[in-house]
Amino acid sequence: DVREHMAEWDGNVRHIRRFIADYLKAGLGMFLEEEAEGELLSLEGYCHEGKYVPCGITDRTVLARDVAIEMGNTFPCPHPRAADIVTKVRAIHEALGVSHGPTHTELIVSDSGEIEMVELNLRFAGGDILILVNRAYDIAFVRCIPNMAMLTPSDESELRRALTTAYRHGGP
Repeated sequence: DVREHMAEWDGNVRHIRRFIADYLKAGLGMFLEEEAEGELLSLEGYCHEGKYVPCGITDRTVLARDVAIEMGNTFPCPHPRAADIVTKVRAIHEALGVSHGPTHTELIVSDSGEIEMVELNLRFAGGDILILVNRAYDIAFVRCIPNMAMLTPSDESELRRALTTAYRHGGP
């Protein structure tokens, strides 16, 4: 029971924001999920007219003493399970009815090879990932985002260049 462990979360042992501690101590409920063990990856992409278009896989470099702290990213990550990851993410988009706009899908790839969705975000990746995409593919992909958000065609030459560059470099 979480309430039995509240003494550990009192701010002296583990620092948490005061409003979170107040919420937990009030017993207003919470949602806990089981830890998914494996490699945390994300697949960046977008949907246009119902078709999922993968841009590439992002992996994370984490701090050895605390894997929750991300130290860097690799994009596009040449993952050995890239084809399986894209297939899984396409199936997730279809099952959820996601048909237009940017997506950032976080996944765990377990040691046994299972691919499990952590979350699907209806946005592009945060941080500096779009800068990595631009530099990796030598494009200005961010210029297409406003058009994607307004459901209008993106600059076709930029997208064509992005996809052909991804293909040449072996990205998904």
